[in-house]
Amino acid sequence: MPVTAIVQITTQLLAADPPKDFMTCTLHYQSDLATVADADFQNMANTTKTIWFATGGAYQHYGTNGGYVNVYNLADPHPRPQRGHASYTPTTWATDVSYPRQICLCVSFYSQRNIKRNRGRIYTPTNPAWGGTGGRPSQAVRDQGISLLKTLGQNLRTQTPVWFHVVYSPTDASSKTVTNYWCNDVWDIQRRRAPKETTRSLGVP
Repeated sequence: MPVTAIVQITTQLLAADPPKDFMTCTLHYQSDLATVADADFQNMANTTKTIWFATGGAYQHYGTNGGYVNVYNLADPHPRPQRGHASYTPTTWATDVSYPRQICLCVSFYSQRNIKRNRGRIYTPTNPAWGGTGGRPSQAVRDQGISLLKTLGQNLRTQTPVWFHVVYSPTDASSKTVTNYWCNDVWDIQRRRAPKETTRSLGVP
């Protein structure tokens, strides 16, 4: 049976952010082999870090933010041990967040048919490269979000073992190869990512 890897990518937007404000996206990839060595999982973590935390490229990236990548084998029993880990600290940190932290770009994907158990999504963290404060993400921003996952998938498919981006359904314990990506022209909201209040203004009638 092919090995399915869980890839968790955690992004730290600003150097002073506490761990509770870090943002995590989870992806699944399936190998073309039934046995995968820890060194291969580590290579997967390194490749993911290089793409996600790039400082340039025609895709969304977080090179002025920090973070880390953890890779797990889905077949391992809980609590799963880390099979790969790669961390990133930028040379120059971003000093501000252009959008509220709870605003994100949802990049969705599916296998063959856009139906339940065949689709998934990630909510990419606030990104300084989005620019401006417009009411909708531009075509360029949406394309960059899609290109992030496509570029990551293309790089992982060049490795040994070959990794394919999949939709994993825990309901039927199946992995289906992703065939399509899409991104709508509306921002999504992850309320759990919003900062906690620190003060309150009061008024009386």
